[in-house]
Amino acid sequence: MTDTFVISGLAKRRAALAGDIGRMQTQLRQMQIDLDSLDAVIRLFDANYPIETIKPKGLRPASIWTTRGEFVRLIFSILREAPEPLSAQNIARKVMTVKHMDTSDQQAVMFMRQRVGYALRKKRLNGQLCSHHGMGPFVLWEIAAPIKPPSAANSLSTAC
Repeated sequence: MTDTFVISGLAKRRAALAGDIGRMQTQLRQMQIDLDSLDAVIRLFDANYPIETIKPKGLRPASIWTTRGEFVRLIFSILREAPEPLSAQNIARKVMTVKHMDTSDQQAVMFMRQRVGYALRKKRLNGQLCSHHGMGPFVLWEIAAPIKPPSAANSLSTAC
């Protein structure tokens, strides 16, 4: 007894996958041609340039797990719930934990720390966050206290 619907569905899927492989191979060949052309142009400008020392860039993980503004809201939520100021590394690990990402992948943690650090520095410039020097090279982050309007008796005050 043959299941023709299953076989025809599998055959269609195989055909689609084989087509994708063919298109990817064509795309890969074109990328190799482009790479060779770039190498040739680099050699035109500097014949002795060590092209083999140029490290290929790794793929960055797609940020499909966040919607517009969700990343910053998540950082603020983590800082609000924290009993004390946190380092960018700790915030990055908490973000990854909340989003069910693998925190044992050190490269992913480093990428997330860089991304968190950029967001933290941007919000510090806006006056929404403040930072303090922690133990060693660590910078600790917290939400800035609201700035009260200046009065006649008050001189300039800081947000943190």
